[in-house]
Parts: sequence; C-alpha cells; structure tokens
Amino acid sequence: MGLQPGQSVDMVLRGFSHIPQEVQDYVLCEAVIGTNIMKKKIIKTIITCEFIHPSIEVSARQFSFRVDKKPSDVLRLQYQPLALKNTCLLPLDLMLDLEQPFLICNVDQQPLPHGQPVRVDVGLMNWILRAGKKRRF
Repeated sequence: MGLQPGQSVDMVLRGFSHIPQEVQDYVLCEAVIGTNIMKKKIIKTIITCEFIHPSIEVSARQFSFRVDKKPSDVLRLQYQPLALKNTCLLPLDLMLDLEQPFLICNVDQQPLPHGQPVRVDVGLMNWILRAGKKRRF
C-alpha cells in the first residue's frame, strides 16, 4: 500500500480462531523517505485479541407442528416463538439455516434473509419459527 505525504488510510484487521485464546501480534509500518530506497520503521504497534468460546441458550430443544386437514382446507402458516440467549460477553454472528417449509422470522413475522448471518447481541433475542406455505390441496 502506498501513501503520499499527508494521506492516511483506515485498516480493518480480522482474526479467527477455532479455540478460545488470547493472541498477540504486531503491526509494523515502514516508510521510504525522500529518494532513499531503504525502508525506515515509523510505527510498531502491539495488537492483542481475545477469542472467546461462543455460548447460546435456545428456548426449546424441539418444536412440534401439527396439521389436521380436510381436502377443502387451505393450509395456514403456523408460528412458534424461538428465543436465543447469547451468554457471551460479545455479540455473535450466526448462520441460521432451515429447510423448507420452515423459516426463521422476526417478531413481525417477516422472514429473515436466507444465507445471511444474523447478529445476536448479548442477552435475549426473540424470533419466530414459521412452518408451512400457504397453499390449497
């Protein structure tokens, strides 16, 4: 990355770990000053990152949906509350993936975007589990 005098840039550092641990590393910035071809160290910063063990409590271990239907009936969507409690000290991003005909919805019964992570803040988050599609048999 090259910067001209007076320019600056923001950087985002991302790290991942499969185990809870504290990691230390450093960022080193060097500069070429004037016509000199040698690089000179201008900043060295130690970065510490603590990776945590995610912990989620789910409101129920299983959900049951039942449909008693006559041939002329229109199937209705069924909803059941789903609560996830993030017991970590940091927000978590989760991938909630269900197969049709089940969907995760927000509290307004609108489906969450498929294939996108959901941010679970510290504490209790409420959603709705939806079963079925509106159709007539």
